[in-house]
Amino acid sequence: MKTMMMAAVCFLGFAADAVVSQSAKAVPLGLWQATLDGMPGVTLTLANDAGELGGTVVFYGIDGHSQRVMVVEPHTVLRPHMEGNTLLFEMKMDRVPGGFARVKVVFDSETKAEIKCLDCGADSPTAELVKQTGQLQRQ
Repeated sequence: MKTMMMAAVCFLGFAADAVVSQSAKAVPLGLWQATLDGMPGVTLTLANDAGELGGTVVFYGIDGHSQRVMVVEPHTVLRPHMEGNTLLFEMKMDRVPGGFARVKVVFDSETKAEIKCLDCGADSPTAELVKQTGQLQRQ
């Protein structure tokens, strides 16, 4: 009986470790960037430093004539949650009704994703994010 109990406890421990490992792998932490015509478009940074998912998203407004960044709009990722391979979160944005915009990020692979602001208007583009995996160089 004692042996069966120990085996059950060990099994449950391994099962719990597997679930924790799976959920940790499911969250695509790191720096994700999208470019539009060679210019920065979106930067998404995800981390779990405080034990829960959080981060920032920065949108860049590009002047189509001079091809330069005219607006940099940083936001804190609010109320993030994963549904399968999709991250949903909100960001504070005064120009949308209710003051918050919903954002959807679909992770296609470990290095590719698509981001779209769901409340930023019908012409809001979907941008392709690429995970930045290079290491910083010390100078």
